[in-house]
Parts: sequence; C-alpha cells; structure tokens
Amino acid sequence: MNIDEIYAHCLKEQESCDGFMALIKSEDRSSGMEMELKKAKELGQRQILLIKNDLEFPQFRSAAHQIVEYETLLQLYKKLEETALG
Repeated sequence: MNIDEIYAHCLKEQESCDGFMALIKSEDRSSGMEMELKKAKELGQRQILLIKNDLEFPQFRSAAHQIVEYETLLQLYKKLEETALG
C-alpha cells in the first residue's frame, strides 16, 4: 500500500466511527490528522482534542467539542481515567 491508499483506507474506516479523537503532543504537523479532522466535520462526528498545554493548533481547538489539556502523558492518562470512571 502506498501513502494515498493508506489515507483512503483510514478515511473509509472513519465512516463507521462515532467520533474523532486527536492526540497532539508536539508542534509536528500531521497531514493525515488534518484529513481525519476534515472528514469528522463532514460526517458530523463529535471531536475530542487531547493536547499538550503549551500547543496552539487553532484549527483543531476551534473544531473540538471537548478539549483535554495536559502537561505530561501520565497526567493525561489520569484525566482520562477520571473522566471514564467519573
């Protein structure tokens, strides 16, 4: 599979999902994640953003229905666990 086939497959699979969750932990941009965000908007999927405190990513922040900010991955895991159990 080439990269375009992988993207097409992932976007097709996304159609069977209830929502889209993006984990952003660095300044590195991901064209694949941007494509998934666009697809989530088209499908009307709920969008959850998990993002490190000091990062901006306004395109993702403005689209998100829920934003979970964290400093460390351990803190993120604890927040997610509290949310799931709470």
